[in-house]
Amino acid sequence: MILLKRRKPKNRAQLIRGELAEGFGHFRSATSHAANGAAERIAPRIDSALTIVGLRKKRRARWPWVAGAVAAGAAAGVAGAILLRRKREPIDDLFADDPRTAALGYPEATIHERTEEFANAVK
Repeated sequence: MILLKRRKPKNRAQLIRGELAEGFGHFRSATSHAANGAAERIAPRIDSALTIVGLRKKRRARWPWVAGAVAAGAAAGVAGAILLRRKREPIDDLFADDPRTAALGYPEATIHERTEEFANAVK
């Protein structure tokens, strides 16, 4: 920690000037605290008076917007999870329920090849 040496005033005028400067600084701090305290006490009364007169509108609650945003986010997350799960599931049995595809029997065929063969079998 660095300690700064405080200079001693050379004469009485400098001593008086220093003391007055500190006094004004303390006076400023005191007035600032007093003004903040007064504003805290008076502000609610002024706000209610301005609302009654019609110069200021009442603030709406923000929680309905927040709740709606959370619900929408949750719904989007669930929909995304369902789509991701469907995308990851294998599609090997695309035409397994159709009896006309029994003759095709190419398990290594791609979906596009199966679709084309199914279309040709149906014609």
